[in-house]
Amino acid sequence: ARDAFDVEKVTKRFFTQFKAEHQAFLDFIEGIDDLADKEWYRPAPATHALPTEIWREVVARRQRYEGLRAKLAAGEVREINDLITLNLDMTQFAQDVIERSEGPELLRAFWKAIEKVTVLDPTCGSGAFLFAALNILEPLYETCLDRMEGFVADLDRTGASAAAKRLTDFRETLAKVRAHPNARYFILKSIILNNLFGVDIMEEAVEICKLRLFLKLAAQVEPDQKHENLGIEPLPDIDFNIRAGNTLVGYATYEEVKRVLESKFDFENIANQILIDAADIAHKLRVFREVQTSGDQSIPASHKQQVQNDLSNLAKKLNMHLSNDYGITTGNKKAHSDWLKTHMPFHWFVEFFEISQRGGFDVIVGNPPYVQRTSITNYFIQGYETAPCPDIYGACIERSMNILDQGARIGLIVPISFQFSEDFLIARNLVKRGSSNIWVSAYSRNPAALFNAGLGVRNTILIGKRKNGVDAEIMSSRLYRWVEEARPQLFESVSYLLLPVKLQAFGWPRLDNAGVSKLFEKLLQFGGRLSNSGSLARSKLRFKTTALYYLSAFSIDPPSFNKYGQPISQTMVGQIAFDSDADRDRALAISIGKI
Repeated sequence: ARDAFDVEKVTKRFFTQFKAEHQAFLDFIEGIDDLADKEWYRPAPATHALPTEIWREVVARRQRYEGLRAKLAAGEVREINDLITLNLDMTQFAQDVIERSEGPELLRAFWKAIEKVTVLDPTCGSGAFLFAALNILEPLYETCLDRMEGFVADLDRTGASAAAKRLTDFRETLAKVRAHPNARYFILKSIILNNLFGVDIMEEAVEICKLRLFLKLAAQVEPDQKHENLGIEPLPDIDFNIRAGNTLVGYATYEEVKRVLESKFDFENIANQILIDAADIAHKLRVFREVQTSGDQSIPASHKQQVQNDLSNLAKKLNMHLSNDYGITTGNKKAHSDWLKTHMPFHWFVEFFEISQRGGFDVIVGNPPYVQRTSITNYFIQGYETAPCPDIYGACIERSMNILDQGARIGLIVPISFQFSEDFLIARNLVKRGSSNIWVSAYSRNPAALFNAGLGVRNTILIGKRKNGVDAEIMSSRLYRWVEEARPQLFESVSYLLLPVKLQAFGWPRLDNAGVSKLFEKLLQFGGRLSNSGSLARSKLRFKTTALYYLSAFSIDPPSFNKYGQPISQTMVGQIAFDSDADRDRALAISIGKI
């Protein structure tokens, strides 16, 4: 369903039309042929450049654009991964495919896919990423419904007596739309109920998230003083979509529960009963959601209460087993109660049973918290491969991979330490082992940053396709620095380079230049060393052992002063010894650079 359309066929078919419609834009910018006579590092005028671009960057952007255009014209864009690597507008691409679909089969497949796609933010907070998902899905829903109406209208115009019996599924869907105040209300309601899911440990944040979604929906209806409740129908109940709980504490899958119980000799077959109970709850939840998008959308309060009671009872059983694993003695009610309050266990396979049974979520997005493990004092987590990682965002990545379906996609914003630090090697290996394709793009915090409000952290955006048993291809970008004025063009300018396997032993380097990549590969052919000298060699290369944006290296210590302007010795300096000044100077030339 995710790859419902043939990318190669579609790109070939639409390129000719695209070229005809945008020929003026596709021509080289006026005057670009004269760039040889210009100063390449001088700021380019606004008539030619994006904010802050110099002439060299203008030319590089135009060359990249022409390269993309050539790939599209030649039909070299063949699959979804190509769209990501080339950083193309996939939402617009999908809309174009649906709008120009010549038969109902493709539309039917796409509609079934987006109706069922499950998008999760495992640390959703007040819902920023879920709103982003809503904004992406909305035009896709709208385009599908518009095309359905077109197919039905075309069929009805034929006047054939059998026409009314065809495209029955389209007619039923359009009838559901007409039962709501307007089409946009139906679209947003359907997405909120069927596509969006979130979890957060802060109950207040969960309530704010739900409120924001409700307000978005309520804003689509014009109040009418003549009708009861101002003509606004009851808002959907999404208490089972957006949940409060600890993402990192609880059973992620049924297999985890089964292993735990089997290790304790499950003679009473408790594991099977848990599975039966979870399936029963899932059935009630499915009915609960379906009623809200069809019929009169009325839901008996007793129905919801029954689901909540069933979930609570099953959670109590699971919490008893889990608390034992956390060292809480069976029968110690106070200790168990305290543990529940501090750890807030959340059992993924029960709360989202149908999704779990299908293999997991289709899309996981978000920005996990950047919190050191040592700073968490009210609860602790256990059973994670990423336990040695010093920050819990490593565990959030692991949990996300565990509840992600095979072939599904993940997109997380994490600190840049994930990409290069030895402390997060385990997390990198876990993602690499469980993915077929990985894209990482890196972002500075100066002069502008992805997150403002003084967060002060450099970030990596990790994108991956889940698949076990393959060697992941890793695509990397350079480290992006930008001014706030250029933010609107930031993500459009991202480009990726296939990261050679040899270089992955040093983290996942931030490169988008093939020449630099080849240079490092050549160095590795010599073991990555310029010299095999020992510590007694006399030619010293010294370097600062702390670094943020640049690695400082020097053969002669640069002057250093205290806050009063008095000369002092350099501190936090390491050194490497070489046999000759020439070898040292070669190393100096290579080592000075951005990190």
